[in-house]
Amino acid sequence: MDEKYTDLVNFCNRYLWCIEQVYIAVKSKLRNYSQSVSILNIPEAESKTADEIYEILRKSGALNDFYKQNLFCRLLTDFLLYMQESLDNVKRLNPHIALTLARKPLIDDIYYLQHLLVNSDNAIALVFSDDAKEKDWSRAKDKAISDQVFGQLGYPQERNIFFEMRCGDSETSLLTFCNKASHIVTSRGSKHSHSASGELNFIFIRDEEILRFTKYYCKTVPWILSYITRIVCKIYGNLLKAPSFDDLLDSFDEQLAIALKRTPGGNA
Repeated sequence: MDEKYTDLVNFCNRYLWCIEQVYIAVKSKLRNYSQSVSILNIPEAESKTADEIYEILRKSGALNDFYKQNLFCRLLTDFLLYMQESLDNVKRLNPHIALTLARKPLIDDIYYLQHLLVNSDNAIALVFSDDAKEKDWSRAKDKAISDQVFGQLGYPQERNIFFEMRCGDSETSLLTFCNKASHIVTSRGSKHSHSASGELNFIFIRDEEILRFTKYYCKTVPWILSYITRIVCKIYGNLLKAPSFDDLLDSFDEQLAIALKRTPGGNA
């Protein structure tokens, strides 16, 4: 990989480092978590089993503080696992696999993290909802919550560039590239490309395509990671009264903008 693009991937590692620090802190907090809830003032809990009392407390929101931290930790676990594997693949010039892996953390996980930032009680209600359709991601639902996050984070632009970058309906959005990258060929779908029964193959024929997808990843994913890192750090501050990462992230963003300008056709 060209040195200029390697530098851009290294910015991904910087943002992930910040997220890892938050994950370590939240996991440590959960390990030592304790909460006392009095049921004396809950008449409906009288003569109920432990499981029934638990369900009453859950529905009342009395356990939401624990649920919020637990959901946050689980989302970060998922996010870090997928993104680390994605970065490893783009470094090995497997951008099709890297982008396919990036879809879950950068589309689905961000969707729930945005909810956790904007209204953490609603995020918990969404997780516990019995209506599967409520939990399904859609571009329209993401746009609504993403615009609220964009405003909360105080970006100077009027247009929500990070939503457009992630899942706008243009040919250059991350979602579009992820869908292209995850194009698969099975033995049933092609007379020329065969795979064993039940297996899926990622197919890229030309080296130019690999280069194009690699460049796209290196120029786009760092900015999306900048956005999600600010969301994660903001949630961290809200839930655990943690210190701000803003100065460090501002510094990373400035350096990233400079690095992007050094790439062919680069812009910040």
